[in-house]
Amino acid sequence: MKQIGFYDTYVCLDTGRSFSSLTGTIFANSKVKLLHWFQVIWLNWQHPELSSAEISRQVGINQKTVWSMLKKINAAEKQI
Repeated sequence: MKQIGFYDTYVCLDTGRSFSSLTGTIFANSKVKLLHWFQVIWLNWQHPELSSAEISRQVGINQKTVWSMLKKINAAEKQI
């Protein structure tokens, strides 16, 4: 494993494929900042009755984005 560049991106010495610490997580390939992900996860955990519209107002991101994030979070919770 060899780190390339400034960011947390690595290259596998066996396969030559690049990966990061987010690879294989619900955060992979997401344009949403990790801070927003953690805020949505926290609000969903503390107040599961909140709608995606209310969470989007509190976090300051689009309601459709929050709805999609909640779907991924709930799917990940079911896999545990």
